[in-house]
Amino acid sequence: MAHYIEEEVGYQEWILSDIAQCGSDAEIVRHAVPSLPVELMISFIWDFVSGAILSVLGMVLCWKEPA
Repeated sequence: MAHYIEEEVGYQEWILSDIAQCGSDAEIVRHAVPSLPVELMISFIWDFVSGAILSVLGMVLCWKEPA
């Protein structure tokens, strides 16, 4: 679990870099207030993994693209 978390640290910077490379202002995105649907999604996931931290691994497995 610690290895997985270590790999995820800084992931938001990769996303912001992709946003900048697409021509948008990554700093605006970095400081923007999330919309209600995003807040609700994060709240749901937070509550879900708070009860069983290993459940996050199942979500990663489900979201993995097929080979």
